[in-house]
Amino acid sequence: MTPEYARQMKGLGLGEVSIDQVIAMKIHGATPKFVRALKAAGVASLTCDDVIAARIHSITAESILEALKAGLKDLSIDRIIRLKLSKILSSGKL
Repeated sequence: MTPEYARQMKGLGLGEVSIDQVIAMKIHGATPKFVRALKAAGVASLTCDDVIAARIHSITAESILEALKAGLKDLSIDRIIRLKLSKILSSGKL
């Protein structure tokens, strides 16, 4: 992890970001590009915990777009994770 990575992640509007959260995001492979893609796909309110959970559960911008295409609104990372764990997303059920 570099100071530049920490600065970039802290500058993405994820709320208060601790060094432990920056380390956790790095461990799980979260990048500034990943966070921007989630936001661009329609999840405006993200926290560090959301980003980490999205990486753990393989939630991508495509997952969010799939749910939006099906007419779901007000999506949060937690809701997307529940849909994926219920095998509703990426299963052809939407």
